[in-house]
Amino acid sequence: MEFVIIVGAVLFFFFIFLFSIQINTGNKVKEQRLLAMKDLALNLQNEIDLAGKASVGYKREFVIQEKLLNGVDYSLILNGDVVYINSSYDEGLAYPVLNVTGSVVKGSNVIRKETDAIYLNR
Repeated sequence: MEFVIIVGAVLFFFFIFLFSIQINTGNKVKEQRLLAMKDLALNLQNEIDLAGKASVGYKREFVIQEKLLNGVDYSLILNGDVVYINSSYDEGLAYPVLNVTGSVVKGSNVIRKETDAIYLNR
């Protein structure tokens, strides 16, 4: 009987240990996903900021990756002066940008500045 109690206690603590490791791993993966989303949004913000500071006639092509870290799907929406990025895990971020006409797409994008207005893929 004592043996069963000891084995049960050892198994209980072993499962608690495994559960804490799983939670820690899940938090690290989420943190990496959010960091990848932040990096992507800040890169877009920097591209728009660079175009805003450039002279009229500025044109540049840049690439937005198709998937996030570990193949996670996401959506990227440019709504006037805010860029929104949402992952397939219902995580989202928003960053302010200069007012832009057009929309961003995954893959190749062209940004240009004409008469003090910034155009994206137009």
